[in-house]
Amino acid sequence: MSKQATMPVAEHLYDLAIQITGVEEFGIRFEDLVSGKVTLPPQGARFDLTFAGAVKGEKIKGSIVGVDHAVVRGDGRFDLNLSAVITTDDGEKIDLRGGGIFGMPDPKTGYAQIRADVQLTAFSPKYAWVNPLVVWETGASFVPKGEIRLQGYAA
Repeated sequence: MSKQATMPVAEHLYDLAIQITGVEEFGIRFEDLVSGKVTLPPQGARFDLTFAGAVKGEKIKGSIVGVDHAVVRGDGRFDLNLSAVITTDDGEKIDLRGGGIFGMPDPKTGYAQIRADVQLTAFSPKYAWVNPLVVWETGASFVPKGEIRLQGYAA
């Protein structure tokens, strides 16, 4: 058997502090759904959530802007479809694309757990090391304030 290549597992890459900056609603109002004022229809709903925030890590620091085309299934699970751009503190761009899930926010606390898998793509030689990685993000959203906190790990 030949020696297999190894890759870092669970290496912390960054923390994200994101704020939802806008909501495009398809079907029902986002605020009404997450506050429990309306019942999710059987066909679900869609929300395009724009966001912006900060990226902080040992190797990646900067800002992030993007959109999540979130589809809420009839069972209440949010399927995430993420597209964003990280602009590093030194002016380079890293494309972030991925998917994930989160559930309906807890009616008492407003928190919802988030799990995502993303791919980073950099065309700068300085950040080309991100290109072969799959990144797992884990964290939570505090829906009443539109705040999201995530940690990204190389898988």
